[in-house]
Amino acid sequence: MGLVETTIEVTKLPGKLANPELLQEATKANTEALAMSRENLELHKKVMHLEAQIQQLQARADVTARVFRNGGFVFLEGDPDPHCSKCWDENRKLIHIARGFGSVCPLCKNTHYFDIPVNPKRSDPNSIPAW
Repeated sequence: MGLVETTIEVTKLPGKLANPELLQEATKANTEALAMSRENLELHKKVMHLEAQIQQLQARADVTARVFRNGGFVFLEGDPDPHCSKCWDENRKLIHIARGFGSVCPLCKNTHYFDIPVNPKRSDPNSIPAW
């Protein structure tokens, strides 16, 4: 039997016993139980929202730990293609740019005039963290 059904039965019981004080106490307890149930639901929603935020922040931190700079570009460890350094610096977005002289970022339209390193590694001497 659920909370509502139990409450209805408890509410009927004092009337059967002809005890108005008990009926008032049962009604008061029912009101408090419903209020606590609503509050519990709101707290549960808040916890779920905060857990989702934690997961997003953890994913962002994991990506940041894998990003490095080399030759004026930002690279993601394991990805040989360059990303726009401006988009990374301003918005923490990894936007691929095409290889070639005067490469333009498709998002911010920033033009990159650097020679793009070929398949750089995080462990290369010219690589630095891109926090």
